[in-house]
Order: sequence, then structure tokens, then C-alpha cells
Amino acid sequence: MTAVPDLMVTLANGDQVPWSVFRTWSAQRQGRSLVPYVVSDETRARSSAANKGKTVSAETRAKRSAALKGRKRTAEARAKASVSLRGKPKSVGGRVSIAQSNQARFSKPIMTPTGVFPSLKSASEWAVANGLVNARQKIVAWLVTHPDQFYYVPKDTK
Repeated sequence: MTAVPDLMVTLANGDQVPWSVFRTWSAQRQGRSLVPYVVSDETRARSSAANKGKTVSAETRAKRSAALKGRKRTAEARAKASVSLRGKPKSVGGRVSIAQSNQARFSKPIMTPTGVFPSLKSASEWAVANGLVNARQKIVAWLVTHPDQFYYVPKDTK
């Protein structure tokens, strides 16, 4: 028995896809790939001119906002939104310093047999540097299993 070669389907952008792959696509995806919907520059300009000066009502804005609540955005989308709202991109250094200040504000000192550490992160970093594997998970487990040796220290008694 001879093998039948897989037929190729040429898409609108010139790419070729094997029939075995193309047939698994939905009808909508197949149609868009073969005959894409293209808007001319003239139509785009007319549409833009027609919408100039229109405002969205408060009710519509509230509905849109509610629909987008909890939706995850990509890093690229967050950066674009930041630029459009503030007019300049956020600096990476500012983000790091905010994270560091939050860690300093919200971290709890932890007592271990080797001494007091300012946070669980610093205790686990020390343990990793001294050869412990999966240090954070182990220290968290030891907080439960060995409460006499591993415990959180109130901040005012450092």
C-alpha cells in the first residue's frame, strides 16, 4: 500500500498548511484564513470621522468596566495602558523599589535555630546559600511541625 501525500491548502497570506491540519480548524477560522476581512483606508477614515467627538455614557462605561473586572492582561497590554494613561512608560527600577519597600513593610521576622531573620525570604536565601534544597517550603513546614524552634517573632520585640 502506498502512502497518499498530504494535500496543501494555500491561505490568503501565502502560507501553506497541510489538509490534515486545515480540516481540524473551525469553519470560521478556515473562512478567515482563506478570505480575510479587510477594511480599506477610506472606510477606516470615514468611520473615524463619524465617531469624532462622540462620548460614551456613564452607564455604558460602568457596564464595560464590570465586564472587564478580573480579566488578566498581558505585560504588553499593561505597558500600553500605562503609557496611554500616564504619557510615559513605567520604569522597571521604580517597580523593584516598590516591591522591596512592600517586603520590608509587610514581612514578619522569623526565629530559627540559627537566629532571627527579618523575613521568611531572607531565612530561605540564607538556607539555600548553606546547601538546603527547597528551603522556603521546608521552613514553612517546620513552622508547623517544630513551633518551638521555628516561629514568627512580633516586630516590636526584634
